[in-house]
Amino acid sequence: MGLYEMARGDCLHLLRQGSIGRVAFTARALPAIRSLPYELVGEDVVVQTRSGRLAQRLDGQVVAFAVDEPGIGSEAGWSVMVRGLAARLLDGDAGSDLVRIDSRLITGRWVPPGAPAQPQAEPAMSEPSRRLPREPC
Repeated sequence: MGLYEMARGDCLHLLRQGSIGRVAFTARALPAIRSLPYELVGEDVVVQTRSGRLAQRLDGQVVAFAVDEPGIGSEAGWSVMVRGLAARLLDGDAGSDLVRIDSRLITGRWVPPGAPAQPQAEPAMSEPSRRLPREPC
């Protein structure tokens, strides 16, 4: 399957179009992921939590935030990830809090229309212990 990198400007354009994304963070030394409403403010992602507890937990953590459109059938698909420091902003309306995620690192990948829906299996290597790590996609 052909994954292609997107430029930062293209990633920001796609982020501006969405309204729900997923934030990945650490909770009690374990990975956690939450779907949250968001908007792009400047080049930073601002998520709205339902409680001050989650906003407090995210405050000061390096987090990942992802938005994607997987593509169905012959449509193109894409994925954008923002990695940066989360900072609690202020109390929002109705008991929700806002958290800003700085956009120091934004990466995006897209699959062109008509690409296979399932990735092809990689050939097995004779010595898995000598396999080099891949660059993150």
